[in-house]
This record gives sequence, C-alpha cells and structure tokens, in this order.
Amino acid sequence: MNFLYFNLFISVCIFFLLILLIYFYRNKKEKLLIVAFIFLILMSSIFVYFAYNLLIKIGIISTIYQNSINYSVLINGANKINGIELADNFLSINLLFSISILMLLYFLLILYFNTKILNEKWDLSFIQRIFGKWYYHYFMKIYSYGSKSNQAWMFFMYILLILTSILSILMAYSLIVYIDTITEMYINSKK
Repeated sequence: MNFLYFNLFISVCIFFLLILLIYFYRNKKEKLLIVAFIFLILMSSIFVYFAYNLLIKIGIISTIYQNSINYSVLINGANKINGIELADNFLSINLLFSISILMLLYFLLILYFNTKILNEKWDLSFIQRIFGKWYYHYFMKIYSYGSKSNQAWMFFMYILLILTSILSILMAYSLIVYIDTITEMYINSKK
C-alpha cells in the first residue's frame, strides 16, 4: 500500500513545484526557474516510470494485496464486470496523466527558451556554422513567428499543467481509496 501513497506524494510534489515554477517565472528568478524545471522533469519522469510499473504489474500487486488482507468485496453476480479491463483502464489513465505532465513540461520548456532567445536576442550564429545558412534563416523565421503568441501559449501550458496535476492527484487518491475493490475485481476476473 506504500507504493500508492508514494504515487500520491509525487503528484502533490509536482503540483507544488508547478506553483513554484509560476512564482519564479513571474518574479524573474532565472536560476531558480531552471532548477524548478529540472526537478519537475525529474519528478515527472519518476511518476511516469512508477505509473507504468503499476500498470504492468497489477496482477502481482493484486495477488499480494488480496493475500495480505482478509477482506472480500462483494460483486453482484448479475452484473458482468470485467475486472481486468476496469483495472487496466484505471491504471492506464494514471499513466496517461503522468505522461501528459511530462510532455507539457517539455513543451513549456521549449516555449520558455523561445521567449529567452527572442527577448534577450541570443546569438545563434553557431547554428549557421553547423547546419548552413538556409537552415539558420528557416530556424530564425520559425522563432520570429512564435514570438507573437508565445506568452499566450505559455499561459495555456501552465493552465493545462495545473489541471493535469490536479487530476493526477485525484487519480492517485482514488487509487488509494479503491485499491481493494480494483484488486478484488482483477483477481475475480482472472478466475
């Protein structure tokens, strides 16, 4: 059962790190913002790994959990519930939330560097030396188009990240609350 509490802990940490990320961005604390990005990506990677293993090893977890307690959930025999499919869907949603948080963080990081490149006019002439003049002009044209709506996209990414983080907290909490039902249905469906 400790693995479920750890899942909830990681979800809450990601939420609070997102709040810190917004605070650092608003107050222009560049170094702390980069540190918050690194910790967020690290925590999200752990969250994806953990959610994936939870999904893959549900059979082992169900057997261990149900053998460790003497508790039986009554399932109505008239309703045909596919417990394996239900447990897999529930844990797949948990994995989907963790992957979406990680992907949104990467997109937000790209948008952040896009803003830094355009606002501070970074010298990117090394791209011209490495890839050639044509690619350099194409690359700079893409960045110049992105600058017009960059702040709006960053705001949209923050909103999506906060909502996804809140949903992952709710999913982690519901995993803790309904683990006995999920594992019982999974084991009963395998029989």
